Amino acid sequence: MTLGIPGAVSLNPDEPCALCGSTSKRQLSHLVPKFVFQHASTRSPTGYLRTSFSPNRRSQDGPKEYLLCRSCEQRFSHWERRFADLFKEHYETPGRTFDYSGEHALCALSILWRVLAHERAHPELNHLTFGTDYTRTDEAFRIWSDVLLGLTDHPRQFRLNWVWMDYITNGPPEINLYVFHACDFDVWASEKRSFAVAHLPGVFLIGALEDSPRASFRGFDVSFKGGRYHTTGTKHAPSWLQRYIEQKMAARRKAIEELSPTQKQKILEAAMADPERAMGSPLFRTMSHDYGNR
Repeated sequence: MTLGIPGAVSLNPDEPCALCGSTSKRQLSHLVPKFVFQHASTRSPTGYLRTSFSPNRRSQDGPKEYLLCRSCEQRFSHWERRFADLFKEHYETPGRTFDYSGEHALCALSILWRVLAHERAHPELNHLTFGTDYTRTDEAFRIWSDVLLGLTDHPRQFRLNWVWMDYITNGPPEINLYVFHACDFDVWASEKRSFAVAHLPGVFLIGALEDSPRASFRGFDVSFKGGRYHTTGTKHAPSWLQRYIEQKMAARRKAIEELSPTQKQKILEAAMADPERAMGSPLFRTMSHDYGNR
């Protein structure tokens, strides 16, 4: 990795931990927690997942990077075990009001921290509108690290928001398939503001990388003291989130179109081998919401 690029982060496994700076050997860390892919694969009609990055390869796991020492990896794993139950309950019965803890908030922030670390390690991807200079995200990365290490209890202006989705009845075709059966992450930027985004099946985690008006995400802010997420009430999300979803849906459609004939046949054979599982899967339940009202 060329570290001469402003704001770059090294992924060298022999370098100090990207979070705490420990010289202990880095572990291979999941960018998105493993439980997300494990749960989604068990709910798939075929028992496997496919990503937009490599649609012709079946998988039961997600992308990994050398980021954390063993101690920090265990710190994240502790929060993930708490978050996993919340995620699974929402995935099975979306649209609920629920209580959450500070550990749920820390897990969500840890996922966005990993997303930002990944993007800063690959500035050649040029996700930000201002080119490959990621120094605009330096302060957010530092403050998020302090929160995760327990050095401060709030990310200040680099706020965390989450949008837990319910089934959509008036959206574009296959919107629910994307929301509940896709997983992606990215950095979204305008000329003045930027955000780290992690989309897990059924929920969008969004962290402000620069100061942004609190009202831009009304009703979706996360308290690190814990709180209650309400599915009703006054809520507002910025228009760029819709554009983000539209772009990711387009990428997903393109990936599906690029499936090889061999892989399409494998999907068909897997579904035909156990039709009861296929018909009873959450995928088919989601499809009924996309097509049942048309």
